[in-house]
Amino acid sequence: MEKFIIICFLILQVNNFKSQKRSLQESSEDIIILHLNDVHCGVNDTIGYDGFVLYRDELSEKNPNIITVDVGDHIQGGILGSISDGSAIIDIMNKIGFDVAILGNHEFDFGIEQLSRLEKNITTKYVSANFCYKKNKTSVYNPYKIIEKGGKKIAFIGVLTPLTFTKTFLSTLREPNGDAIYDFLTDNNTQELYDRVQENVNKARKDEGADYVILLTHIGMDVEQYTSNELLSKIDNVDAILDGHTHLIYNTTSKDKDNKDIHISQTGTKLQTIGKLIIKKDGTIASEIIEEVPEPSNTTNSIKLTRGKKEVWVNKDMNDYINGIFSIYEEELNELYGYSEFDLLIGPENQTNSPTKYCRYQECTVGNLLADLLKQQDIQT
Repeated sequence: MEKFIIICFLILQVNNFKSQKRSLQESSEDIIILHLNDVHCGVNDTIGYDGFVLYRDELSEKNPNIITVDVGDHIQGGILGSISDGSAIIDIMNKIGFDVAILGNHEFDFGIEQLSRLEKNITTKYVSANFCYKKNKTSVYNPYKIIEKGGKKIAFIGVLTPLTFTKTFLSTLREPNGDAIYDFLTDNNTQELYDRVQENVNKARKDEGADYVILLTHIGMDVEQYTSNELLSKIDNVDAILDGHTHLIYNTTSKDKDNKDIHISQTGTKLQTIGKLIIKKDGTIASEIIEEVPEPSNTTNSIKLTRGKKEVWVNKDMNDYINGIFSIYEEELNELYGYSEFDLLIGPENQTNSPTKYCRYQECTVGNLLADLLKQQDIQT
């Protein structure tokens, strides 16, 4: 009951946010961090990667201090990821040129060997403080990355939900005898995770001279056992959190260990919105959520498209590139494997804007179909 109340509160906060549109003013000397999370192969569903590129490039004409960040769960969740085992999504991300990217739990869905191949291919390289080897607890990837912009050093520390073991295919993370190969720092009292994050915050500041430390947390707020705001309450010297995992839209603050208000935001899923964190020249930090990409001042390399019931502006070159990726798989995408005489829904038609639309929360026709297929497969074998 308590968890249900918290979820309802967050939904109300999201709806509240949507009625409070605002636009921050920035100068050419500010540092602007554009962030996405849980794109789940939604490369051209809503704003789209092509819209994201248009917005970034429009800002770049006035400000050279732009940093782009992905907070996990990008390779899975749509046909383009499934048909390419995630490689097509990495190609698109490389074309965009993200500065920092972290793992989401669904980056493991195609297996650890495929993740290793994708990690070698992604140009920005993943950062993760708590994706570790089980035996010695050393990080598999670098725990953080430092980027210099506007004469400042900004450290980005990656943190993946410790519940990844229960949210992906366990066989890819274990030895044949069942022993775990990897660990996400999931000790019973969570102190191990907090200590690891604080250790890297301190190292980034003291050893690397970071002026700002940003946590990239694929964890989410107030929904599961591990939460980004609970993590924040146990550490200090963090300037902001860019969050993910729970597919919610929020732009708020939460308290750190010293009772200091810290910006924390998440952008929903499938590029519903773009997150924008601004480090001002005077050192203050502001944050907002961009719900739509405005018409660019220069439309030479931009086009207007209709997606769903909305008209959107996108970067033409990026749109062409994405269409080219789809064309590579056109034959497979258009092959008919079967059909249904009724609609296959992921939830009640009257709850399309609710988290309960997902099959993970309730019975749905897609879930029933898959269950029937698994049952039939079991009978045949």
